Amino acid sequence: MPAPDIPGPHILLTKNGGFYAIENLRAEADWVIADSSGLETSFPIGEVSQILAVSKTTQLSDVAQANEFAAGILRLESLVAEYRKAKPHSADKLEIAIFGAASLALTVLRGTSTGDIDLVANTDFIRFLDKRKNETNLGFDILPPSFLIYLGNWRERASRLTGYSGTSFLVFHPMDTVVQKLLRVQPEEFDSKDWPEIAEVMKIFKPTADSMVTLMTENVARFRMADDGEEEAMKRNTSKFLERYLPAWNYERLRSEAMERRSKELRGAGFEPLLKP
Repeated sequence: MPAPDIPGPHILLTKNGGFYAIENLRAEADWVIADSSGLETSFPIGEVSQILAVSKTTQLSDVAQANEFAAGILRLESLVAEYRKAKPHSADKLEIAIFGAASLALTVLRGTSTGDIDLVANTDFIRFLDKRKNETNLGFDILPPSFLIYLGNWRERASRLTGYSGTSFLVFHPMDTVVQKLLRVQPEEFDSKDWPEIAEVMKIFKPTADSMVTLMTENVARFRMADDGEEEAMKRNTSKFLERYLPAWNYERLRSEAMERRSKELRGAGFEPLLKP
Protein backbone atom coordinates (compact mmCIF):
# COMPACT_ATOMS: atom_id res chain seq x y z
CA MET A 1 0.00 0.00 0.00
CA PRO A 2 1.48 3.39 -0.99
CA ALA A 3 2.21 5.85 1.80
CA PRO A 4 -0.45 8.54 2.26
CA ASP A 5 0.20 12.12 1.21
CA ILE A 6 1.03 14.59 3.98
CA PRO A 7 -0.88 17.75 3.05
CA GLY A 8 1.03 21.02 2.99
CA PRO A 9 2.08 23.57 2.32
CA HIS A 10 5.68 22.72 3.22
CA ILE A 11 9.14 23.99 2.44
CA LEU A 12 11.72 21.27 1.86
CA LEU A 13 15.35 22.07 2.61
CA THR A 14 18.16 20.07 1.05
CA LYS A 15 21.68 19.64 2.34
CA ASN A 16 23.12 21.45 -0.68
CA GLY A 17 21.21 24.63 0.21
CA GLY A 18 17.96 24.15 -1.70
CA PHE A 19 14.65 25.63 -0.50
CA TYR A 20 11.62 24.21 -2.33
CA ALA A 21 7.95 25.07 -1.89
CA ILE A 22 5.80 21.93 -2.06
CA GLU A 23 2.08 21.32 -1.69
CA ASN A 24 2.06 17.69 -0.55
CA LEU A 25 4.65 15.08 0.21
CA ARG A 26 4.95 11.40 0.97
CA ALA A 27 7.76 9.05 1.91
CA GLU A 28 8.47 5.94 -0.17
CA ALA A 29 11.36 3.68 0.87
CA ASP A 30 14.47 5.90 0.68
CA TRP A 31 12.77 8.77 -1.12
CA VAL A 32 10.67 11.84 -0.35
CA ILE A 33 8.15 12.49 -3.12
CA ALA A 34 7.26 16.18 -3.31
CA ASP A 35 4.26 17.47 -5.26
CA SER A 36 4.35 21.09 -6.45
CA SER A 37 1.58 22.30 -8.79
CA GLY A 38 1.00 18.74 -9.99
CA LEU A 39 4.68 18.13 -10.71
CA GLU A 40 6.29 15.40 -8.61
CA THR A 41 9.96 15.57 -7.69
CA SER A 42 11.83 12.79 -5.88
CA PHE A 43 14.49 13.62 -3.29
CA PRO A 44 16.72 10.95 -1.72
CA ILE A 45 16.04 10.99 2.02
CA GLY A 46 19.76 11.38 2.66
CA GLU A 47 19.74 14.71 0.78
CA VAL A 48 16.84 16.22 2.78
CA SER A 49 17.97 18.26 5.78
CA GLN A 50 14.62 19.61 6.99
CA ILE A 51 10.94 19.88 6.10
CA LEU A 52 9.10 22.95 7.38
CA ALA A 53 5.35 23.21 7.81
CA VAL A 54 4.09 26.58 6.57
CA SER A 55 1.45 28.41 8.60
CA LYS A 56 -1.65 29.42 6.66
CA THR A 57 -2.15 32.55 8.76
CA THR A 58 1.03 34.51 7.92
CA GLN A 59 1.24 37.87 6.12
CA LEU A 60 1.85 35.91 2.93
CA SER A 61 -1.18 33.66 3.33
CA ASP A 62 -3.31 35.49 0.72
CA VAL A 63 -0.50 35.92 -1.81
CA ALA A 64 -1.03 33.83 -4.93
CA GLN A 65 2.42 32.22 -4.69
CA ALA A 66 2.74 32.40 -0.91
CA ASN A 67 4.73 29.21 -0.49
CA GLU A 68 7.06 29.98 -3.40
CA PHE A 69 7.72 33.46 -1.98
CA ALA A 70 8.40 31.97 1.44
CA ALA A 71 10.89 29.49 -0.01
CA GLY A 72 12.53 32.24 -2.07
CA ILE A 73 12.89 34.56 0.91
CA LEU A 74 14.34 31.76 3.03
CA ARG A 75 16.82 30.87 0.29
CA LEU A 76 17.80 34.53 -0.09
CA GLU A 77 18.27 34.85 3.67
CA SER A 78 20.53 31.82 3.69
CA LEU A 79 22.63 33.39 0.93
CA VAL A 80 22.81 36.68 2.84
CA ALA A 81 23.98 34.80 5.95
CA GLU A 82 26.61 33.00 3.87
CA TYR A 83 27.72 36.33 2.37
CA ARG A 84 27.96 38.01 5.78
CA LYS A 85 30.13 35.18 7.03
CA ALA A 86 32.40 35.24 3.98
CA LYS A 87 32.65 39.03 3.69
CA PRO A 88 31.76 40.64 7.03
CA HIS A 89 33.08 44.08 6.06
CA SER A 90 31.21 44.23 2.74
CA ALA A 91 28.06 42.84 4.34
CA ASP A 92 27.64 45.97 6.48
CA LYS A 93 26.83 47.89 3.29
CA LEU A 94 24.44 45.31 1.87
CA GLU A 95 20.99 46.63 0.99
CA ILE A 96 18.47 44.50 -0.90
CA ALA A 97 15.36 46.01 -2.49
CA ILE A 98 12.47 44.04 -3.99
CA PHE A 99 10.76 45.64 -6.99
CA GLY A 100 8.66 44.68 -10.00
CA ALA A 101 5.82 42.15 -9.88
CA ALA A 102 7.16 40.64 -6.65
CA SER A 103 6.83 43.98 -4.84
CA LEU A 104 3.24 44.29 -6.09
CA ALA A 105 2.40 40.76 -4.91
CA LEU A 106 3.80 41.53 -1.46
CA THR A 107 1.84 44.80 -1.14
CA VAL A 108 -1.37 45.48 -3.07
CA LEU A 109 -1.78 42.94 -5.90
CA ARG A 110 -1.78 39.78 -3.83
CA GLY A 111 -3.02 37.68 -6.74
CA THR A 112 -0.09 38.59 -8.97
CA SER A 113 1.98 35.66 -10.23
CA THR A 114 5.62 35.91 -11.21
CA GLY A 115 8.39 33.60 -12.33
CA ASP A 116 11.09 35.39 -10.38
CA ILE A 117 11.83 37.88 -7.62
CA ASP A 118 13.29 41.13 -8.93
CA LEU A 119 15.99 42.51 -6.66
CA VAL A 120 18.47 45.37 -6.46
CA ALA A 121 21.67 44.66 -4.54
CA ASN A 122 25.28 45.79 -4.56
CA THR A 123 27.54 44.42 -7.27
CA ASP A 124 29.73 42.48 -4.85
CA PHE A 125 26.71 40.51 -3.62
CA ILE A 126 25.66 39.89 -7.24
CA ARG A 127 29.10 38.44 -8.03
CA PHE A 128 28.80 36.31 -4.89
CA LEU A 129 25.44 34.91 -6.08
CA ASP A 130 26.72 34.26 -9.59
CA LYS A 131 28.87 31.46 -8.17
CA ARG A 132 25.91 29.74 -6.49
CA LYS A 133 22.91 27.86 -7.78
CA ASN A 134 19.45 29.32 -7.35
CA GLU A 135 18.03 26.19 -5.64
CA THR A 136 14.47 27.44 -5.17
CA ASN A 137 11.17 27.68 -7.08
CA LEU A 138 11.33 31.35 -8.05
CA GLY A 139 14.41 32.71 -9.76
CA PHE A 140 16.28 35.80 -8.59
CA ASP A 141 16.68 38.54 -11.18
CA ILE A 142 19.22 40.83 -9.55
CA LEU A 143 20.24 44.26 -10.84
CA PRO A 144 23.00 46.56 -9.56
CA PRO A 145 22.28 49.89 -7.78
CA SER A 146 22.90 51.78 -11.05
CA PHE A 147 19.40 50.63 -12.04
CA LEU A 148 18.03 53.09 -9.46
CA ILE A 149 19.58 56.22 -10.98
CA TYR A 150 16.46 56.80 -13.09
CA LEU A 151 14.05 56.67 -10.13
CA GLY A 152 13.07 59.32 -7.60
CA ASN A 153 12.99 59.21 -3.80
CA TRP A 154 11.84 55.60 -3.71
CA ARG A 155 13.50 54.81 -0.34
CA GLU A 156 11.26 57.33 1.43
CA ARG A 157 8.18 55.42 0.25
CA ALA A 158 9.49 51.86 0.49
CA SER A 159 8.17 49.33 3.02
CA ARG A 160 10.50 47.23 5.14
CA LEU A 161 10.06 43.46 5.07
CA THR A 162 11.70 41.35 7.77
CA GLY A 163 12.42 37.79 6.70
CA TYR A 164 12.04 34.64 8.74
CA SER A 165 15.64 34.85 9.94
CA GLY A 166 15.54 38.57 10.63
CA THR A 167 17.02 39.78 7.32
CA SER A 168 15.66 43.18 6.33
CA PHE A 169 14.51 43.93 2.78
CA LEU A 170 13.14 47.11 1.22
CA VAL A 171 9.97 46.68 -0.86
CA PHE A 172 9.14 49.25 -3.52
CA HIS A 173 5.97 51.29 -3.08
CA PRO A 174 3.50 50.29 -5.83
CA MET A 175 3.55 53.77 -7.35
CA ASP A 176 7.34 53.64 -7.64
CA THR A 177 6.92 50.27 -9.34
CA VAL A 178 4.57 51.93 -11.84
CA VAL A 179 7.20 54.56 -12.66
CA GLN A 180 9.88 51.86 -12.82
CA LYS A 181 7.80 49.78 -15.24
CA LEU A 182 7.71 52.70 -17.68
CA LEU A 183 11.41 52.01 -18.29
CA ARG A 184 10.77 48.60 -19.87
CA VAL A 185 12.63 48.35 -23.17
CA GLN A 186 10.71 45.46 -24.76
CA PRO A 187 7.32 46.76 -26.05
CA GLU A 188 5.70 43.32 -26.06
CA GLU A 189 6.48 42.71 -22.39
CA PHE A 190 5.36 46.20 -21.44
CA ASP A 191 2.01 45.81 -23.21
CA SER A 192 1.28 42.24 -22.06
CA LYS A 193 2.68 42.27 -18.51
CA ASP A 194 3.39 45.77 -17.22
CA TRP A 195 0.42 47.66 -18.63
CA PRO A 196 -2.27 45.49 -16.94
CA GLU A 197 -0.42 45.72 -13.60
CA ILE A 198 -0.08 49.49 -13.96
CA ALA A 199 -3.83 49.72 -14.57
CA GLU A 200 -4.55 47.72 -11.40
CA VAL A 201 -2.27 49.91 -9.26
CA MET A 202 -3.76 53.12 -10.67
CA LYS A 203 -7.25 51.80 -9.94
CA ILE A 204 -6.29 51.19 -6.31
CA PHE A 205 -4.47 54.45 -5.56
CA LYS A 206 -6.26 56.89 -7.90
CA PRO A 207 -3.43 59.46 -7.63
CA THR A 208 -4.14 63.07 -8.55
CA ALA A 209 -2.55 64.57 -11.64
CA ASP A 210 -0.30 66.75 -9.46
CA SER A 211 0.88 63.71 -7.50
CA MET A 212 1.71 61.79 -10.66
CA VAL A 213 3.56 64.71 -12.24
CA THR A 214 5.58 65.15 -9.04
CA LEU A 215 6.43 61.45 -8.95
CA MET A 216 7.43 61.30 -12.62
CA THR A 217 9.61 64.43 -12.50
CA GLU A 218 11.45 63.71 -9.22
CA ASN A 219 14.56 62.58 -11.08
CA VAL A 220 15.56 64.39 -14.25
CA ALA A 221 18.00 61.55 -15.06
CA ARG A 222 15.18 59.46 -16.54
CA PHE A 223 14.90 62.05 -19.33
CA ARG A 224 18.65 61.95 -20.00
CA MET A 225 19.30 58.29 -20.71
CA ALA A 226 22.60 57.62 -22.45
CA ASP A 227 21.24 54.65 -24.40
CA ASP A 228 19.03 55.70 -27.33
CA GLY A 229 17.04 52.46 -27.20
CA GLU A 230 16.24 52.91 -23.51
CA GLU A 231 15.26 56.55 -23.99
CA GLU A 232 13.00 55.70 -26.92
CA ALA A 233 11.33 52.93 -24.90
CA MET A 234 10.78 55.22 -21.92
CA LYS A 235 9.32 57.90 -24.19
CA ARG A 236 6.99 55.37 -25.84
CA ASN A 237 5.78 53.90 -22.55
CA THR A 238 5.44 57.27 -20.82
CA SER A 239 3.48 58.72 -23.73
CA LYS A 240 1.03 55.81 -23.55
CA PHE A 241 0.68 56.33 -19.80
CA LEU A 242 0.10 60.08 -20.17
CA GLU A 243 -2.50 59.59 -22.89
CA ARG A 244 -4.46 57.27 -20.59
CA TYR A 245 -4.03 58.90 -17.18
CA LEU A 246 -2.79 62.48 -17.73
CA PRO A 247 -4.27 63.59 -21.06
CA ALA A 248 -3.40 67.25 -20.40
CA TRP A 249 0.27 66.33 -20.47
CA ASN A 250 2.62 64.99 -23.16
CA TYR A 251 6.15 63.67 -22.98
CA GLU A 252 7.89 66.92 -23.93
CA ARG A 253 5.90 68.94 -21.39
CA LEU A 254 6.73 66.40 -18.68
CA ARG A 255 10.41 66.49 -19.65
CA SER A 256 10.43 70.29 -19.50
CA GLU A 257 8.78 70.17 -16.07
CA ALA A 258 11.50 67.84 -14.79
CA MET A 259 14.23 70.14 -16.14
CA GLU A 260 12.63 73.24 -14.62
CA ARG A 261 12.13 71.51 -11.30
CA ARG A 262 15.81 70.60 -11.19
CA SER A 263 16.83 74.15 -12.12
CA LYS A 264 14.68 75.57 -9.30
CA GLU A 265 16.32 73.21 -6.81
CA LEU A 266 19.78 74.35 -7.91
CA ARG A 267 18.84 78.04 -7.80
CA GLY A 268 17.28 77.54 -4.39
CA ALA A 269 20.58 76.07 -3.19
CA GLY A 270 22.42 79.19 -4.38
CA PHE A 271 23.92 77.76 -7.56
CA GLU A 272 23.63 80.01 -10.61
CA PRO A 273 25.35 79.72 -13.99
CA LEU A 274 28.71 81.48 -13.91
CA LEU A 275 28.70 82.22 -17.64
CA LYS A 276 25.76 84.28 -18.84
CA PRO A 277 24.65 84.07 -22.49
